[in-house]
Amino acid sequence: RHAAEPAQRDQFDGGTCMVTYDTVDIEAAFRAVASDRRAQLLSEPHAIDDGLYRGSRSFAFLGPDGERVELVSRTWS
Repeated sequence: RHAAEPAQRDQFDGGTCMVTYDTVDIEAAFRAVASDRRAQLLSEPHAIDDGLYRGSRSFAFLGPDGERVELVSRTWS
């Protein structure tokens, strides 16, 4: 069993487990998380160029207990 690597801004660690949620307003979600002092931002909203979420935007943060969370803009129905 490997110890988790410390989270680094704008970088996802290999093999990291996180929970992903979708949102219809990524900018409002980002503002809400950025204003919450319990959260630690890991990235700003950025475009996803490949994979399942191609065409979406996402950002990541650490929650109050160190949990890794990703929010993705919903581009599907």
